[in-house]
Amino acid sequence: MLKFRKKSKQVQPENWSRFRRWRYSRPFTGSLWLMVSGILVLWGPITLFRLAIVPGSTIWAGLLIGALLFLMGLLPLLVPSYALMAGAIGVVLSLISLPVGGGGFVIGMILGLIGGALSVSWKPTVYRLRSDSSSTSSSTS
Repeated sequence: MLKFRKKSKQVQPENWSRFRRWRYSRPFTGSLWLMVSGILVLWGPITLFRLAIVPGSTIWAGLLIGALLFLMGLLPLLVPSYALMAGAIGVVLSLISLPVGGGGFVIGMILGLIGGALSVSWKPTVYRLRSDSSSTSSSTS
């Protein structure tokens, strides 16, 4: 009886190294926490969306704050040079989310504060070019 091997599509190591390089060139962790925070803040107002048309309702504000939090998490992933601005706005939006959207069950507010702080504190890694050893050696005369 012949056995046929099924070709499995395995992830090549160079694909992981490419993702790792991309991840290290951006405030990945801070952005991730800000996006999770935005989803948690959006959760409450989305479940109450049918009450958004009631006069005096602040559900629309919760939707706006949650969507902006998510966008402030997405922005540094796409444009890493905006990490400082997006992180600072994310911290302010996280604090505003407590009275407006319930803070995403308070966990969303805390994750937003942590993610914003991580985005603000992120610095890009600069690798120095290797210098040729012959050009740096000093001549003794």
